[in-house]
Amino acid sequence: MIPQQVKGKVQANFTAAGLIGNLLGATFSGLLYGFSTGLPFFVEAIICISASLVLLLPTFARQFQAARPGIATDIP
Repeated sequence: MIPQQVKGKVQANFTAAGLIGNLLGATFSGLLYGFSTGLPFFVEAIICISASLVLLLPTFARQFQAARPGIATDIP
């Protein structure tokens, strides 16, 4: 949970990050579209797969660690 005192700041940062992402995403997609019409979609697929792996790998590591108790326990 977010403390009440910083909720406004957190919301502002979240909104600013979204707006910057929209601006940069549209700009770079337009540039990539100039090279090939399918290139923006290919790059987006690579970014989405990479982000999914970054988010899911720690979860998988914890599951395998629980299944094999002899593995080191330094994974957060």
